[in-house]
Amino acid sequence: MGETSPHVSVVIPCFNAGETLGAAMDSIRNQTLAEWECIVVDDGSTDESPDIAAEIAAADSRVRVLRLPHAGIVPALQAGCAEVRAPYIARMDADDIALPQRLEKQLRFMQDHPDTALCGTHVQMFGKTVKAGRRRYERWLNSLATHDDIIRELFIECPIAHPAFFMRREVFEQVGGYEDHGWAEDYDLCMRFFLTGARFGIVPEPLLQ
Repeated sequence: MGETSPHVSVVIPCFNAGETLGAAMDSIRNQTLAEWECIVVDDGSTDESPDIAAEIAAADSRVRVLRLPHAGIVPALQAGCAEVRAPYIARMDADDIALPQRLEKQLRFMQDHPDTALCGTHVQMFGKTVKAGRRRYERWLNSLATHDDIIRELFIECPIAHPAFFMRREVFEQVGGYEDHGWAEDYDLCMRFFLTGARFGIVPEPLLQ
């Protein structure tokens, strides 16, 4: 990135995601916000995922690749988040697509709401595995639009889609980052944000597929 510091660090863990990783990374490279870095953490893939990530990193200096022995998503997230340089951390999964304005709009939301620690977006489910249950989950996620909505629903399920997380790095580090307790790492992190009195937010547009 030369002398330009990133505004946002995007962390993408992947394991044998060769069929989808290229499209996920291209969706980050096509963002309207240009000042980002992307850290791809390969969790011991045995397919072409490391080669795909390395090829994209060679073409775009904003992309870095970490290769680890296979240990699961939490160690991969911990390793990736330990490498971030930006004041904000954004999450993505290797089989998701970020719409072009996702990072720009989430960054603007956080700048306009300096008391917000974590914001998400509404989502669009896609793929062959999306059936009635996933559609219900999508409708529920997309019915939440404010901090109060999120707090009201917090004890039902994680109220922000994990790959839409956009976090203030300072607060993320204060609560201890990702931890592995044998249950959902995203819900666990949300609960620890909540226990500190942190505020949540939503960009009420489907900016992640």
